[in-house]
Amino acid sequence: MARATEKQLEGLRRRTRRLPPGDPQFIPREKIQALLDNRLVLRDEAAKIDEGRIISTAELVERMIRAGFHKATDGGRGLKASAYRKMWPRTVVWPVSYAGRFDEILLVDRTIEIPRLIAASNFYLNVRPDECKDLVPAPVGKDGKAASRYIAFVQLGVKNLSRTVEDCRKTFAPDEVGLVTVEGLHLPTEHEAHLRRYVTEFAGSAHGEMHAPYVGWFGECHPYFHARGIRDPLLDCGSASRGSEVIPVPMAA
Repeated sequence: MARATEKQLEGLRRRTRRLPPGDPQFIPREKIQALLDNRLVLRDEAAKIDEGRIISTAELVERMIRAGFHKATDGGRGLKASAYRKMWPRTVVWPVSYAGRFDEILLVDRTIEIPRLIAASNFYLNVRPDECKDLVPAPVGKDGKAASRYIAFVQLGVKNLSRTVEDCRKTFAPDEVGLVTVEGLHLPTEHEAHLRRYVTEFAGSAHGEMHAPYVGWFGECHPYFHARGIRDPLLDCGSASRGSEVIPVPMAA
């Protein structure tokens, strides 16, 4: 892992000093000082702090643990909460090319079976997720194998409100893909506030030829999983997508 240069970290301190502690980009002064003192190293050796944003994963990991993801991981074999927490990188750095395009992160654990994901968020099912077909393959790690766990850089559909899934699929950037079902099933746990306001479609999956799955919120109770026409726009509904570049997370030892 590469140590950050003083110039990079001074730039980080200038950008974060005005942020409130609750801001997701906030980094405590003592941590920045520790980095400046060369006591800490960056977890991502390709990080360019002077160009990208550093973000903490801690809150999303805690939401996953509160939902019981650690018990369901590895096909139900499970891990202790402390081991699950330790497994995820504490911080990630946005790729420079994603700035202003993918403004959230999503922690994806594909080792959790879909029925367990459904149970964790208490989904109401209008269609069955196993009836949906992914149009986008799972991202791969450096070893060329499909990543079982990864951190994705995503936009949750706000930029695509009132646009059809069909149109979004045609106009995604070369480095952009629609979310697939298993990724979308993580949203209620990690991004509940968004789903309570907007319906999020998964353009990376299909339910039949002319429908795509989506997630919304059913009143104050729980999220629901359904499918709708790919040519039917809806005011408060938009297709979520992620950058094709993700951060694979190694399997727990």
